[in-house]
Amino acid sequence: DGGLNFSGGHIRTGLNSHTTLAKYTLAAWIKPDRDNDGAERYVFGQESQGIHHGIRRNMFLEHAHWGADDPAATHLAGYLNNDADGWIHATWTYDTDSRIGQTYLDGVKDGEWNKNRPNIGNGLIIGARNGGSEQYRGQIDEVAVWNRVLTAEEVNQIATEGIFVPDTDEDGLFDPWEIKNFGDITTTDGSGDADNDGLT
Repeated sequence: DGGLNFSGGHIRTGLNSHTTLAKYTLAAWIKPDRDNDGAERYVFGQESQGIHHGIRRNMFLEHAHWGADDPAATHLAGYLNNDADGWIHATWTYDTDSRIGQTYLDGVKDGEWNKNRPNIGNGLIIGARNGGSEQYRGQIDEVAVWNRVLTAEEVNQIATEGIFVPDTDEDGLFDPWEIKNFGDITTTDGSGDADNDGLT
């Protein structure tokens, strides 16, 4: 199984919903405990009000900004009953310009709404909402946060193949790291000039 097990408590990230995350994609693999399907449990929240994304309304993914709460289409109780390992990939997006929020279940769009941005700009938390209430119960793994809205294709790729970091020359070193440290993706002996200062 291998995820971080939440049985109460939450993690503070320090990312602000009005500055760092004016637009966002929040994603995680989750395996909710099934001891009380009626309980609210949140994967992402804020230190006060604002974002609260998780499971609500008797096992539906919920896309919520304080006062603008919407359930996704799929009833998770039945969905998870037919799932071999109980893990699902959940993704929430929001675009401040278009005011569109979306929820994805296992890489497939499961809801879309027009909604206001989070009402308060403060820190993002993982495993609860509103400073620590309605804590998540179950396992969470591979949490990912972007300060942009991923495309439907990107969300699907992450859910089906994992977070993709290119390795064009297939040498086991990720392209962004090679470019930063060697100046290109083929020089691995330190002879590249990553900062273009004429020195290697």
